[in-house]
Amino acid sequence: MDKPWWDHLVKDFLKPAMDDRRIFRRFQAQFPLRVLAPQEGLEVVGQVVNMSAKGVSLIVDQPLRPDAFLDIWLRIPDGHEPLYERGRVAWIEPQDMGQYRVGVCFDKVDFMGVGRALRA
Repeated sequence: MDKPWWDHLVKDFLKPAMDDRRIFRRFQAQFPLRVLAPQEGLEVVGQVVNMSAKGVSLIVDQPLRPDAFLDIWLRIPDGHEPLYERGRVAWIEPQDMGQYRVGVCFDKVDFMGVGRALRA
């Protein structure tokens, strides 16, 4: 029996969306941040790569422990105080020249903070 004419649509268009489990859309962003990992007694500075209402991807020069809880201050260039977020390390990938790309999942969804970053 032949497959229905729309079968390829499921594979071509819906499969990539089903593979990505993110709820909130990520957008590219570039601004500095400061990270404090209190349990490790570690403070690092870094750069935002992209973010969403539920998380942020960043580049830092020191490794952060997976599942570590973080206090993050995002220095959004909008003339206001840094945006404070709490979260935990979801993943970490070594990069070139002693840098690390880190995915952080925020404790709470922050639409206002993302709105500030989008406008900057």
